[in-house]
Amino acid sequence: MRDVNLLKMDFGMFVLHMGLTAVFTSAPLILKQFMDVQELWKVYLIMFLVGLTFMVPSTIIAEKKGLIKEVKILGIFILILSFGLFMKFESYFVPAVIAIIVYFTGFMMLEPIMPSLMSRYAKPQVKGTASGVFNTSQFLGAFVGGAVAGYLLKFGHDYVFIFLGVITFIWLLTVFTLEIPPSVQEKRKK
Repeated sequence: MRDVNLLKMDFGMFVLHMGLTAVFTSAPLILKQFMDVQELWKVYLIMFLVGLTFMVPSTIIAEKKGLIKEVKILGIFILILSFGLFMKFESYFVPAVIAIIVYFTGFMMLEPIMPSLMSRYAKPQVKGTASGVFNTSQFLGAFVGGAVAGYLLKFGHDYVFIFLGVITFIWLLTVFTLEIPPSVQEKRKK
């Protein structure tokens, strides 16, 4: 709890999963204007396949090329971009679908590198505790995302995405000050 980098990672995981739950509280309601809810799986399948297409190379670039911070920053920028797209195009079907695809692409870029990076910060004797706090942050984020999105939807979808944009921007600022530890491979070479 005293390691600033681990706390930043915990906050990031909280925000990432808060955003996921909030988006999937709001986005189906947006898409429901244009299609039957029984057909949403088609949008989700496309979203998943596009996200997966970006996840694999971005993870390889982050891990193998040592660009984990840069990939993380890019992923967060993509999330923020998607919130703007949702706000601008919530009344149009194809752009709304593009917004959810953009969101999930950013999410999929971040999801695999977050636990990897967290485990690098944790000292061996506290890895279990650090992992527990990290995972708790993830589930708390999911809870808060659903609760906050449910509340803000009373005022309109824009409020959900403004909230997500602001909190994700704060996360982005913490990432700029994150110290990236050397990878396991770099440590072995020394």
